[in-house]
Amino acid sequence: MHEQSIRLSSGELTYLQAGSGRPLLYLHPAGAVRRSKVLEGLAQSFALYVPVFPGFEGTPFHQGLDTRQALARLVAEFHGHVVRRPCDVMGWSFGGCVALWLALERPALVERLVLECPAGLISIDRRIKRVNRALLEHYGAHDGKDEALLPRVGEIGHATLILQGCDDGT
Repeated sequence: MHEQSIRLSSGELTYLQAGSGRPLLYLHPAGAVRRSKVLEGLAQSFALYVPVFPGFEGTPFHQGLDTRQALARLVAEFHGHVVRRPCDVMGWSFGGCVALWLALERPALVERLVLECPAGLISIDRRIKRVNRALLEHYGAHDGKDEALLPRVGEIGHATLILQGCDDGT
């Protein structure tokens, strides 16, 4: 995976890119980007794009970006400069909530939606690591639930796969 950066309207955004083929936009969890065999496997089948949300992995916050809805707007801007065509979107936990907002606000960018234990739909366990907890609170996710998102979920018209374990701690 190659680390790159791009200047967007609110600041510089770091992202990882790997693979070739059909584009896949991968939105990471609150644990930040996990460079794993899963991402390596996805890069074998897709042109994989992984933006690092501001504040994660030691990157600076962007002024005015303090909700997951605002992060979705940043992802849409990133998409317009880097991906530049409709793509599949995969979001894990915190990134799943951002993916839901992206599908709601910019549906033309999303072809298929895959959500791994998406945040924003229920409250979360309070045992999250202190650093990640501070980042969640920065983006208005005090207990994980996104009250503005819940009433709008039914508006999403994309084919969507939601993966959720019944005892995975999220």
